[in-house]
Amino acid sequence: MGEIATSNRQITLFYSSDSIRAKQALAYAKEEGLPILEIDILKTPLIGTQIVEIADRLHMEIKDLVNQEHPAYTSHFEHHNFSPKDWITLIKHNP
Repeated sequence: MGEIATSNRQITLFYSSDSIRAKQALAYAKEEGLPILEIDILKTPLIGTQIVEIADRLHMEIKDLVNQEHPAYTSHFEHHNFSPKDWITLIKHNP
């Protein structure tokens, strides 16, 4: 893999600038003085291999990156058991 560059000396934070939680996490990390590489997924969309790599690094399945209980999901979609490829497509088109 290795699509996402990593370093033990910095935190890479993928976040949505529309998310209050993401803004709080970013503010917390900055307050702690941690070196951060900020990647706003609304400005820099993820590609499929990055989505797979994030899931792998978190020891999760791709489908688990999507909170199907969240109001933003339930207002547009129903619960699904998509294939990994379909989940990647959903995530890419609905960051």
